[in-house]
Amino acid sequence: MESPGDSTAVIRMRKDFDAFILGSGSRIEQPSFRRNLDAEVFSNSKSKPRSEEKQTASARSIRDILEMEKRQKQKDVELLATKSRLAEVETQLTATTTSKKRARIEFENDLIAVKSEKERELGQVSDLRSQIRQLKESEKLAKAELTEGRQEWKTIRLALEAKLCSVQRERLASEHDIQKVKEESWQQSMELKQEADCCLMQLRLTDTELAETKEQLNLQKRRVNDLTEQMEDFELLKGRARAAEDKVKELEEQMTRQEEDATVTRALRADIEKVPDLEKEVTRLRTENEYWSQQKQNALLLQEQLISMQRKLEVAEKRCQAFTELQVEHEDLKSRLQRWEALDTSGSRRPQSPSELSRRVTELQATEILNLEEKGQLQSSISALELRLREAKEQQQKTQGELAAQQMQVQQQNDLIKRLRRKLLLVTKERDSFKRILDSYESEMTVQIQPNSRMKELEEVLQGFQQHSADLESQLEQVSEQHRQAAARCAQLEQQCQSSQPRSSSSVKADLDKIGQLHERVLELEQELKKLAEEKEVLEMRIEERHLQGDYDPSRTKVLHFSMNPAAVAQRQRQQEVERLTVENERLMARVQLLEQSGGAVEDLTEQVEKQLESVPESKAIEELKEQLAKEELRKKRLVEAFKKTSQEFRETCYQLLGYKIDIPCTGQYRLANMYSESPHDYLLFKQGESGEIQMLETDFSVRQQDNLDTYLQNRDSVPALLSAITLDLFNQQTMNLG
Repeated sequence: MESPGDSTAVIRMRKDFDAFILGSGSRIEQPSFRRNLDAEVFSNSKSKPRSEEKQTASARSIRDILEMEKRQKQKDVELLATKSRLAEVETQLTATTTSKKRARIEFENDLIAVKSEKERELGQVSDLRSQIRQLKESEKLAKAELTEGRQEWKTIRLALEAKLCSVQRERLASEHDIQKVKEESWQQSMELKQEADCCLMQLRLTDTELAETKEQLNLQKRRVNDLTEQMEDFELLKGRARAAEDKVKELEEQMTRQEEDATVTRALRADIEKVPDLEKEVTRLRTENEYWSQQKQNALLLQEQLISMQRKLEVAEKRCQAFTELQVEHEDLKSRLQRWEALDTSGSRRPQSPSELSRRVTELQATEILNLEEKGQLQSSISALELRLREAKEQQQKTQGELAAQQMQVQQQNDLIKRLRRKLLLVTKERDSFKRILDSYESEMTVQIQPNSRMKELEEVLQGFQQHSADLESQLEQVSEQHRQAAARCAQLEQQCQSSQPRSSSSVKADLDKIGQLHERVLELEQELKKLAEEKEVLEMRIEERHLQGDYDPSRTKVLHFSMNPAAVAQRQRQQEVERLTVENERLMARVQLLEQSGGAVEDLTEQVEKQLESVPESKAIEELKEQLAKEELRKKRLVEAFKKTSQEFRETCYQLLGYKIDIPCTGQYRLANMYSESPHDYLLFKQGESGEIQMLETDFSVRQQDNLDTYLQNRDSVPALLSAITLDLFNQQTMNLG
């Protein structure tokens, strides 16, 4: 039986129906024509004047008959169409009933399988309960061992905590002492620096004074030469006096010795005879001594004269200094006089009156004030224009950002529309496939029921898709309108920027050139984006074609299989058969082993075999535990890999946000490398103490950052502020280098 939904069958039926209608119309039309002819002949025979009215009436009746025939044909066509629709609905109803029956049969099969699975799971539950009992016993033993270990650990922990507290106290005391020593050394260093600065200043002052005194001493050297000669004579006389005094002392000592020896040498006359000579010599020496004492007094007088001369020299130096100051003042006044003479425009060499010159100066100052005011106004206008230009640039950047966001939204809406269109295409293809399936079922069976619910649901779904596509198109139009408004706003802002910018500003021209380059770059990127979007559409169409051909992406698509399909049922039966045969094989092997061990004479063979088989599940339990252990190790490995991945992502995020790459070279130490550092060897090193505090270790880079260390770490004790200051310094250095 051909399906009424086939287009060729419907066309054939319509042709047959038209031929039938035409045939019936011709059969009806002939007698009416004959009757009309008879009526005309009869009317002609009776009355000729009424022939024209009868002809018009007959023509009208023919038209009415033709119209009625056409209406009848249309009704017949509509009747055939409704019959075909009824046939389609009946085929759909038969398909739904068959699908319900099939689903019911599958549900019953699934119910049977679930019951068998439940029985098997109950057996497994009983086995697991026995295993749980054994595990509970082992857990009790492990808990007892754990409590003992915890007690030992607590004692060890208390001892270690006591040691740690003592060590921390000692460390805190040592740190306090170190801090005091550092503060004292810092204060001493600051005092020494201040003293050194003061000494340098004094040294410079003394150098200048020394230079001046040298110049003055050169002038007074001639006067001092006489005094130096007298001093030399005085020194010679003084040396002679000292020699005479020494000689007198020696003679006195000799006299004392002689007096001491006089008692011994009284008997010696020769010595006694020398005594008067010695007395003479003593008198002579005394006279010389008196002479040298007089010379000493003369030397003292000369010293007093020297002191008075030095005082006179100081007075002369002061006068010379005053003379030099007067000369400097004279030169200054002379230069001022020359400047006043230079300001004279009358041509005379003599200076004008002070009133005229002051008036001229006030005029010049007034003109200068006007120039300064004009300059300030120009600078304020320039700053206002620059501010407006900056605001326009910010507004332009903002509009560009909004434009990019709107473009992104438009792109997302376009992608959504494309996805919905593809989904609609898939739905239409699915609908066509369902129709073909219904047509195939209709060709096999017919049922006289009219199910309209499925058709209504499909129509509602189709209307929903159409409404959603209309909403998306309206949203797309709104986004495009916003895009056009943003583009117009951007053009206005560009015109404002061009009109407000000063022509003489080279920096603004450079900014405009840069903006033009950026616009060109944006256009190039938009063209590349369009090309990539076209390539993406082509690739998506190819993927859709492959999907329609039956291919799929295993990373995004999962193929589902029925649990009670024939292959799975056969595999399960095969597995159950293998398990049953293995159990039977083990039982027989145990029986054979017992018979071999006992030599064939065994009492209660079946009981011993059962006991031996009961001991086997322990090994199975061990194997299962090993499998669970392997699974846990695999899970642990995956967790470690996931942790590594997340930690790497976290470090990269910290590097991008905070500007520091954090590494751990060894336990307890952290190395921080800045994003803007010029060398990989520029890094900071921190160490975490036992109590959790962070300590900074010395590196070459930290030595170069001594100012920041003194400001933020020593004075304010803030590590984050130190890191931020270093980042800002390095960033400024890079921007200065780039500039």
